[in-house]
Amino acid sequence: VGAYEFHLSYKAVASDLLSYQFDANDRFSVHLPDYIASTTLIDPFSSDDRIRNSSRECIAKVIKFSEKLAGETGHKVPIVASLAGIGLSRENFYPKVKELFTEYFSELAQLSLQWLPPYAWYFGGSIKLTNVNNIEDVTWLKQLQIPVTLDSSHLLLGQAAFGLNVRSIIEGLSQNIIHWHISDAEGLDGEGLPIGA
Repeated sequence: VGAYEFHLSYKAVASDLLSYQFDANDRFSVHLPDYIASTTLIDPFSSDDRIRNSSRECIAKVIKFSEKLAGETGHKVPIVASLAGIGLSRENFYPKVKELFTEYFSELAQLSLQWLPPYAWYFGGSIKLTNVNNIEDVTWLKQLQIPVTLDSSHLLLGQAAFGLNVRSIIEGLSQNIIHWHISDAEGLDGEGLPIGA
């Protein structure tokens, strides 16, 4: 039995995902694309109608694909959403996330908000993020009962950048965490390293 995660690209989502067949003995999770086009981040909250609608269409397609995986394996599929809410305050961002997750609720596939690094390598450069990566986010996530994918390397980068208490974050989000990404980290932006590296 294997455990696999599909980290989909926007091109993969545009293909016929539903035509693929899978081993019913395996477990799967699915990561939403970070982009909806080569120059556009996924952003279902964008004020630009084209970006918002394309992002939501992408999410709907990924949910259908994830429901197919769940149907073939008999296991609910977590969907990892790296939604940074760039330009949005926490007060505006988190209610929008809650509304989105409610709108796209599925019994077979569950959206989860990924804990993010302090700096993201979008477009090959390091962009400072201000949501889903600091102690203030824990209160919002708990209050609105938003499911979380906790990425250990992102959390360790937050420890280096902000002095986060890793144990406190994990304990604070223990009821929200539905999925884990486990890897090591170094410095402020060296994510995804082998454990112990």
